Amino acid sequence: MFFTQKFNDTAVYLDNAASSPLLEDLRNQLSDIWAYAYINPSSGHKHGQLLKRELDSAKAQFLDTLQFNDAELIWTSGGTESNNIAIKGLNCKKILSTKIDHPSIIKSVEDVAADCVFVNVLANGQLDLVDLEQKLDNTVDLLTVGLVNGETGNIQNLLDIRRLLDSKAPNCHFHVDAVQALTKTPIPWNEAKIDLCSFSAHKVHGPGAVGALVFRPSLEIDPLFSGGGQQNNIRSGSFDPAGILAFSYAVQSLMGNDQFIANARELNAALRERLADLKDSQGAPLKLVMISEPSASPFILAFSLPGFQAAVLMRILGESGVMISAGSACSAGSKAPSASLTAMGYSAEVAFGTLRASFGIQNSHADIERFIDALQAAVLAY
Repeated sequence: MFFTQKFNDTAVYLDNAASSPLLEDLRNQLSDIWAYAYINPSSGHKHGQLLKRELDSAKAQFLDTLQFNDAELIWTSGGTESNNIAIKGLNCKKILSTKIDHPSIIKSVEDVAADCVFVNVLANGQLDLVDLEQKLDNTVDLLTVGLVNGETGNIQNLLDIRRLLDSKAPNCHFHVDAVQALTKTPIPWNEAKIDLCSFSAHKVHGPGAVGALVFRPSLEIDPLFSGGGQQNNIRSGSFDPAGILAFSYAVQSLMGNDQFIANARELNAALRERLADLKDSQGAPLKLVMISEPSASPFILAFSLPGFQAAVLMRILGESGVMISAGSACSAGSKAPSASLTAMGYSAEVAFGTLRASFGIQNSHADIERFIDALQAAVLAY
């Protein structure tokens, strides 16, 4: 037995924005997929070509499900690699980004851009379009933004951004990190004339270590590393066939699934309402700062309990069987306040007190009640 850790199967899991459990029917099918996943689809023999056809079909179905026109796709190991390829592969000199984006975007921009410019954001997490307009000109090669913020769920208006690009920098490439948006928030690939889009499987009830980068076929993208020239010489190396097939299946299962969206909206609304019932040790209403806007993705709800350390509350909740995040798992372990919340103007006290609940297909109203009970107990035991 190589898996020795004991997990609590009855735990309430509200950290789906960090990683989500496999779809139940996918779990049942993976054993069949794994039986042939050892085959190399780049091999010329019959089995290799059969698997290649399966992967080609998965790719076509993925793009068809997204309804992206004029699009090519390469499979990656996840959102971080997709973002790195998109930003570093274009050899851009001047890049615009924001301080609320994923670390893989911010660090990639800082790594490669001779001129790295960060656009301000408003208190609601939206790009400051006035500041963006002032910073855009014909010298800007790339604008990269996250559609749905992984910490707050706040959503950027890509159509407004595109209008500014057309007006001020029509030759600027437009990259969107859509990792937290896939199957949950409309992605206006065609309308916003997006050039590159990053995705990750484990955020949409698919397997870990699988992702995708969708891009316009006319783009020339340099590889990050050398190898056998697979995937149009952009991303060399052997595939993970099982992961790719499972990723495509998960997207097809969830895209346009009205119940999936409706359940998240109901749970988000229920949690917002129940958080107002929290009391301090004197029985008075607990001070609460709602970080996520009402218009944010229903799959993410960030809130702060100023005066409390979210990391401490998270550990107490974990002992009670409730799994939740203190900010984004992508920057876990940092002793500095969240860069996203700081950029939005929140104090260090609010930032350090921020918890993030994120919902998946498996969550129910009973999970909300268990979470509120456990959080109330954690506050009193703090």
